[in-house]
Amino acid sequence: MDTDLARSGLLASDMDATADTPSGFGTSVVPSYTFPYYLPDGTRHPRLWRKRLLNPAPGVGKYTQPSKEDLVAAGGTPDEATYPYLNPHVLAQGGLTWADVFNTKGKSVLLVEGEKKAVAAMKYVGRPAIGFAGAYNAMQRLAPPPTPAGAA
Repeated sequence: MDTDLARSGLLASDMDATADTPSGFGTSVVPSYTFPYYLPDGTRHPRLWRKRLLNPAPGVGKYTQPSKEDLVAAGGTPDEATYPYLNPHVLAQGGLTWADVFNTKGKSVLLVEGEKKAVAAMKYVGRPAIGFAGAYNAMQRLAPPPTPAGAA
């Protein structure tokens, strides 16, 4: 975890990341760490988190998170699956929350792909940055279309 975060110039405390304890049997256990998502008031989102898989199997993404179905089953809504990453730590140093930023006219906010990039932008550039989980996070994965009859 520390090595992965250090590549972005971050510490685990910058995003409240915690190393996951391996569980299960056999070789299917993948080292990972988890970080929470936050609400605009700076509190942790009650249902949303992301897990960074450090050595994912081929064809498996580097991240995982609750599905839309998981979020709804936990009392949330399907749109929470694409909720933006609002890290409160850098803002809190200035006595602000994201709710304050949203209510301030003329405030510049960076929009970036990736939670770690958002935290690094806030930490090193000093500008509020909202992270989005990336294109594949919002993608609806459908079964491939059937092959037409007679096609090779």
